[in-house]
Amino acid sequence: KTPRCSSLSRLISDPHSSIKIKELKLPVYRAHSPQIGMRRYFADLLAILSNRYQLCPTARHLAVYLLDQFMDHYDVAVKQLYVIALSCLLLASSTASLKALNVVLHTWYKVKHFLTHG
Repeated sequence: KTPRCSSLSRLISDPHSSIKIKELKLPVYRAHSPQIGMRRYFADLLAILSNRYQLCPTARHLAVYLLDQFMDHYDVAVKQLYVIALSCLLLASSTASLKALNVVLHTWYKVKHFLTHG
């Protein structure tokens, strides 16, 4: 067997082990964010929005993971975390779900929210 075929047969025979191996290679969440106290709030917000727009659980978990990684590496204002959390949900969503989430973005945020003023 070639390495690729071996990997594919392992994935088919034991998908959970294959996923676990892949997850071990992901960057570690260190919980070093200055806004760590807000994490629960934003994780709940992502869960509520993903339920409201009927996103799959995988998208919700990926969105929280992306938010965790962002918060671990960047120190931003709490009000900017709303945009960041929604961006994480957009990235994690399938293209079929993007239309519904774009409605949320256009309702809550206008282009001026993304512009910085020097």
